[in-house]
Parts: sequence; structure tokens; C-alpha cells
Amino acid sequence: MTDDLLMAIRMLENIDTKSINHSFIYLFTNENIKGFLDKISFKNGKVLTICSSGDQAFNLILNGANSVDLFDINIFTKYYFKNIWKKIKYRY
Repeated sequence: MTDDLLMAIRMLENIDTKSINHSFIYLFTNENIKGFLDKISFKNGKVLTICSSGDQAFNLILNGANSVDLFDINIFTKYYFKNIWKKIKYRY
């Protein structure tokens, strides 16, 4: 297992409900993604965006971004994103 996966497991075992940084995952965006996608060209671009639900990343890819790097304070969003990505890739 990777170090971050072990850390995530330890955090789940000892989760502090007051610590929202590592306990809350957005299942879908709460922002108007179309509001900024129409204003900026991402074609063949490199983009850094928040991971969160992954909606920003998927929409940026669909709008031509060549490379999308993700970051988030919540380690669990990485696994949520990978799960959604696999569902899209393998058409679950």
C-alpha cells in the first residue's frame, strides 16, 4: 500500500467529525462551471485545479485541456476521483 493510502485508512479509523478537511467530499460541483469554461480557452492547455468532486477536471478535459493537475487538502478526494475516472473509462 502507498503511504497516502495508509494515512487515509488511519484517518478513517480515527476520524474526528470536527475535522472537515478530511471527512467531506463533494459528490458534484456547487459552482457554475459553464460560467468560466465559456470565457477561457483551455484547448491544448495545462491546467491546475481543485480535485474536489472531479467535475472541474472532467469538464476541462472535455473542453480541450491537454493536461490537468489536481490538488486538494482532503486526501480522500484522490480516491473518489480515481473511482469516478475508472467508471467513465470502463463505462460502468
